[in-house]
This record gives sequence, C-alpha cells and structure tokens, in this order.
Amino acid sequence: MNLLFLKYSLFFLFFLVNLSISQTGYSLFINSINNSVGKTAISECSYLQNPAQFKCAYETIISFSISPSKFGINDLTPFLAMACNRFSDKITAGASFFSIGNKLWNEFSFSTFSAYQFGDKISIAADVQYSRIHIQDYSEENMLFVNVGSVIDISSELSAGFYLSNVLRSNYSLTENNVPQYGIFGIGYEPIENLTFDLDAIIRINEKSGINFASSYDFENIAKVRLAYQSNPSAIEFAVSSFLWDLIRVYAGIYHHNTLGISQNFSVSVFL
Repeated sequence: MNLLFLKYSLFFLFFLVNLSISQTGYSLFINSINNSVGKTAISECSYLQNPAQFKCAYETIISFSISPSKFGINDLTPFLAMACNRFSDKITAGASFFSIGNKLWNEFSFSTFSAYQFGDKISIAADVQYSRIHIQDYSEENMLFVNVGSVIDISSELSAGFYLSNVLRSNYSLTENNVPQYGIFGIGYEPIENLTFDLDAIIRINEKSGINFASSYDFENIAKVRLAYQSNPSAIEFAVSSFLWDLIRVYAGIYHHNTLGISQNFSVSVFL
C-alpha cells in the first residue's frame, strides 16, 4: 500500500506541476497540444483551451471525452463532459466538468465559459473554473481561477490569438505560486484549402517557456488528421476525427510525453 500511495502521490505532484507548465488545466486530461487560434482543431473539446474558439460553434454541442488508463496507470480513467450553445449571432456560452483520480486522491473541476463576437473579425472570451482536490487523510483544496482569451481573423487565411491563464493569480495553499500565470500567443494559417497550421509561443512567469506547432489536413467526407509538437515539456500528438451522419463527430488521439510515456484519448461530440 505504501508503494501504491507513493506512486499516486508522484502522479498527483506531476498534475500540480503540469498546471504550471502546460497551457490549461485541461491539458493533462485531454492530451491535446494547445493552440490559441485553433485552426488545426479537430475536436470540440479542444476549444476549452481558448474559449474564444467557440466562435466556430454555430449549433448546440454536447461532448464527452475519456482517457483510459492514463499513462499506463490502470486506476486512472479521467472523464470530461462539455456542452455549449450559440444564444445569438454574437454570444456562445457553455459549461464543462472533468474528474480524475481515485480513492487516494482525486480532482473535480467545473467551468463556465462565454465567447462574444465583435463583428466578423474579433472574438473575446472568458472562463471561470472551480477546482477541488482531495487527498486521502488530508484536507481538501479548493480554488477558483479566471482565464481570458481572444481570436482575431486578419483574413480568411490568417488569424491571431492569445490566451491568458489565471489572471487573478489564484493558488492552492500547498505552496506559494503553484499555479503561476502564463500566456499563449500565436497565429493560425490556412495556405491552401483543407491544410492548416498553428504556431504558438507559450510565455510562463518564473518557468521555462516553449513553442507549440500543429498541422491538420481535412480529407473531405472521410476524416481530419492532426499532428502536433510541443517543446516544453517535450511531447508529440497524432489524432484523427470523422463525422457520422453529419450529427456526430468521433475522435481518437495518441499523445506521447517525453517523461510519462503514451496516453490515449477518445471523444464523441453530438451536434443538435
């Protein structure tokens, strides 16, 4: 039992560190290398990484995502659910929650988000996330933090965006500055029809910064594929998604972390 507790304690420690070095609190769960613009996005769940990307959502969307046996740990099977709706030609809003962990430790997070469209070119968004972490035989930790982002369409081919995390500088009480601020600044480009690229710089306060690069291609009426690279921590991702009956998108991705190894992710999105 002591070895098992140590194993999960180390994983929990990595989870807290990941909140500092990854792009959003959802990154560890959804195994997706983040981009601020989302030109290469092939899963609706990835919009959570910058809710300004929900400008692309013109319908009611309900999504479910699961990552079985996270990094080979059989007891960890995180689950994410998300729903959003376009309330007008300018406003899209929704909510999401995810859970990860087991009896030794677990986290539950709930988030609400909204995106507002200024004309045809600019989308701004904010999300408010409540997170609760529980470790067996220890007190619970709770935190509320706010993130903001924007996407600007410079032309039909080129877009720019940014995402700022934890603008209120919230922290767990375990240590000081354990959820530092960071910003993602990037561009998305579609040089030819169906081929897209995203390039982002991730600037972290008091942490090593990095870059993310992604490319996707749309095989019309068949599938979309995405390949992405992350410099810090070093990781690569390959994913594919496809529509069924124009109402359901299915997604499967494989993510390789340089230290933790391989993890898979599967999701289903329903368009109403």
